[in-house]
Amino acid sequence: MDLKFINSIISNNTIRMTSGTNTDWGMPTKNQLVRETITLGGGIPDPSLIPYTELSKGFDYIKNYTDDTFFRYGGPVGYEILRQELAKHYSSSASMYNGNQFILTNGSAGAIELIIKSIIDPDDVIVVESPTFSGSLRTFRGYQAKILSVPVDEFGMDIDQLEKLLINHKRKIKLVYTISNFHNPSGVSLSMERRKQLIDLSKKYQFLIIDDDAYGEIGFNNYKYVPLRDMDSQGHVLTVGTFSKTIATGLRIGWICTDENLAKKILANRFDMGNSPILHGIIAHFIQSGEYAKHVKKIQGIYSRKLDVLLDSLNDINDNHIKYFKPNGGFFLWLHFKNASAKKIQNIALKNGLAFPHGSVFFPEDEYKDSYIRLAFSKNSEDELIRSGDILSKSLLEL
Repeated sequence: MDLKFINSIISNNTIRMTSGTNTDWGMPTKNQLVRETITLGGGIPDPSLIPYTELSKGFDYIKNYTDDTFFRYGGPVGYEILRQELAKHYSSSASMYNGNQFILTNGSAGAIELIIKSIIDPDDVIVVESPTFSGSLRTFRGYQAKILSVPVDEFGMDIDQLEKLLINHKRKIKLVYTISNFHNPSGVSLSMERRKQLIDLSKKYQFLIIDDDAYGEIGFNNYKYVPLRDMDSQGHVLTVGTFSKTIATGLRIGWICTDENLAKKILANRFDMGNSPILHGIIAHFIQSGEYAKHVKKIQGIYSRKLDVLLDSLNDINDNHIKYFKPNGGFFLWLHFKNASAKKIQNIALKNGLAFPHGSVFFPEDEYKDSYIRLAFSKNSEDELIRSGDILSKSLLEL
């Protein structure tokens, strides 16, 4: 089809957006990557940890089911049994949940888009952390939100800076987006004191909170935290979760956990007939069998070990050159170069056989910073992580 004709019929919003290529994620182009390159790119689980045997048992369960429950349209809210299992998984002595508080979505990205589509009009104000997940920034821009930001330090979002924005900004802030546990990209977690402050501010200034908890189950060394949703008595927190990090990205099963009344409003904006009941049934069986809990415990230990291997490989880099906070979970190590350009380091490392995203894509457009890189340690082998540290050390010496 003629490109001129295409450009004449697509929406202005589509013209504004990019197509989600490697460069949008801060990575080198595919043409720059060679087969031997070690890539510490996205938040992807180790494929050797996919529980094929346990998942296949779930498929056997579906095949032998007495009717066509799993072969119909899924519907906008998703398979009831899986929603009930998620409610049990979230419930504790302090907080109880039910299946009606959950909407099953196309991964956590689909959950975030559905929330934004339901709540945000063009030019509505969203506050994000700086840095934050670049994929969510792209979604917010796609729905033409006005994005404001507050910095992140070793204790998570700077709540004092958030309150200054709430007091001084002329327009109402409708939504705050946070990654409170094992932040992407920085790896930090919101402190207990700041969690309380954030919830208090949401009551005082009447805004909603999206807590993007994609990595919340992948804590190391029995690290404990109180979920924001358990501290919220007003229904202001929408927790977003996914099985993409604990099981496999190809499942595309995420969810929203929210107030039942708000869930009904959000569902009014869903038009796709839902996700696959077959996959929902497989995962529900996986959880009910008790194997999912065992699987999560297993991967926590393995990813913790991988982080330690990567950190050990960076020991040769002088503290005068880099700074980082060791994460208590998740998939990422966020490196700050004190006196160097991240893009220059990225280019040199690529020539030496190592690819990773530069940090500028994780900041809102008006806060460009060229001194950070993100290293994903989840997918690669320990040997590759050791070699990655060696290559990065060598690349710094070549600056």
